[in-house]
Amino acid sequence: IRELELQLSILQKQHQDDVKALRKNDRSLKELAAQDDENKKNQVRLQDLIEKLQSKIKMYKRQVEEAESSAGQSLSKYRHAQHELEDAVERMEMAEASLAKMRTRTETHVVTRRHVGGVRASVPSSHVTGGTSSHVTRHVYGDEGAGGTTVVRRTVTRTTRRVVTTSDED
Repeated sequence: IRELELQLSILQKQHQDDVKALRKNDRSLKELAAQDDENKKNQVRLQDLIEKLQSKIKMYKRQVEEAESSAGQSLSKYRHAQHELEDAVERMEMAEASLAKMRTRTETHVVTRRHVGGVRASVPSSHVTGGTSSHVTRHVYGDEGAGGTTVVRRTVTRTTRRVVTTSDED
């Protein structure tokens, strides 16, 4: 009987150790199952994040393409405007040259002054300031002593010339 009791106590102790090991393994299994569930949730979240990031990348690529297209159009417009500006400057320079050519041609200016006497005279070139080649003629109309009108007509090669006249009143 002792032997049987001894065997029974050994078996009970083994049984308790087995139950302990079983509980320990159950706990480990539950922990691993919870960890697996958490990993699956993380995998789903990461997959969603990957999909969102890929869609953002596609959107950014589209935006970059649109920006490049817009930049290309802007550059094209800029070059076109620059070309038009160069053409306009060229036309302006041609117009200025033509205007300068026209200004060097004969210009006639009429200056009116009060003058005494009915004398018709030619003004010497020393009375013309501002340049070299010019021809000035002064015609005096009116009664002597009544204060007539002097018409000075000049032909100049520059626009900066002025006619200086003197009258008997001065």
